[in-house]
Amino acid sequence: MSQRNGNLLNKTSIYILLLLMSGALWLFHVYIIMANWHILPENVPIHFDLSGRPDRWGAKKALILLPLIHLGMIGVLGSLTFINAKTFAQYSSSKSVQSPIQIHYSRLLLLIILVIVSLLLMDISHESICLAIKKVNPFKNASFWLLGSLFATLIFYMWASKRVKNADDNL
Repeated sequence: MSQRNGNLLNKTSIYILLLLMSGALWLFHVYIIMANWHILPENVPIHFDLSGRPDRWGAKKALILLPLIHLGMIGVLGSLTFINAKTFAQYSSSKSVQSPIQIHYSRLLLLIILVIVSLLLMDISHESICLAIKKVNPFKNASFWLLGSLFATLIFYMWASKRVKNADDNL
């Protein structure tokens, strides 16, 4: 097997691992809701203000929307990761031709964002359940940490892609 094929296999393995991680988080997300469904009151918090307090309540059926949004994101971002490089470059924000490493970083970014948002959606559901059944949430500030890690990931991506672009321009 050539070095190029080995690198492609390793990159694909990373993509598949991150996608499987998102799928496992989705299954756990559904489990959290289903395991607590019978003890949930009819009205649960469905929206939170910036300080983490609920500012809107709704029917417990609304909790089902988060795993559906979660599943939709897995489908869309997962399929964007596996389209071929030429098509991926056409849909990227940059109008210039992208190198394979830039495309790799873009695909990796999509999947890392997917994992972080998966955790964020799960945390929102868990917080709603904890507030509804008056249970203390041990992960009270997880959403803020997850949002922070999302922004840090985006900043790192912008920095890394600029470095790669500068390195490609110097070649």
